Amino acid sequence: MRPGRVIVCEALTVAWYIYLLACTEIALDLYSIVTALDRTLIVLAALAVAWATWKRLRWAPKAAVVVAALVGLPTFTTTVGRLEPILITPGLAPAALFAAYPIVLLAQLVAFIEGLGQLRTPDAAA
Repeated sequence: MRPGRVIVCEALTVAWYIYLLACTEIALDLYSIVTALDRTLIVLAALAVAWATWKRLRWAPKAAVVVAALVGLPTFTTTVGRLEPILITPGLAPAALFAAYPIVLLAQLVAFIEGLGQLRTPDAAA
């Protein structure tokens, strides 16, 4: 696993989800509480993967695969579906916000592929 590439991918994920946490209005309803907890979990998990990759810990590839699955791997349909708001939004600033999410999904795809390449048969099942 190339540590630099995975760390950059996880740093992009952390930055995006911290931004989403900052924009989240936490009310006392179940949906907003679960949304905030989900985003917090993703930030903590991505930080843990980046740290484990930097330290070259044995469980780092498996953690990269799990975090990528938690965040969501992009498909062609979801990536192209995210392009419509970018193209119809007037102005550059709102379009940049919409453009960041597909970039984060593609970064998780890179981390997923890097992690899968390093998994060994005993590690995959454990």
